[in-house]
Amino acid sequence: MEASAERIQDKMQVFDNFSQLKIGDQVLMKDHKRTGKNKLDPVYFPMVYRIIEAFKNSFKLMDEHGQIFKYRVNAASLQRYRQRLDEPVINIS
Repeated sequence: MEASAERIQDKMQVFDNFSQLKIGDQVLMKDHKRTGKNKLDPVYFPMVYRIIEAFKNSFKLMDEHGQIFKYRVNAASLQRYRQRLDEPVINIS
């Protein structure tokens, strides 16, 4: 019973990811082939993509250089890109 509740929760999370993303948003794509990597390595590719087209549960992406990604990407594999603010580091001495 708990396993089915967890599956439903996971599906709802994917639906939330899909509903939050819009055309024109900047996103990061998950690296599914992380074999042989350390657990501290980043989960997402360092390249920032822009959503150019939306389908039922997937998106078509374009990279920073204007090249369109070959395949559609599922909403569960995307994370909204949040640009960090450059704040000075405070030295406490």
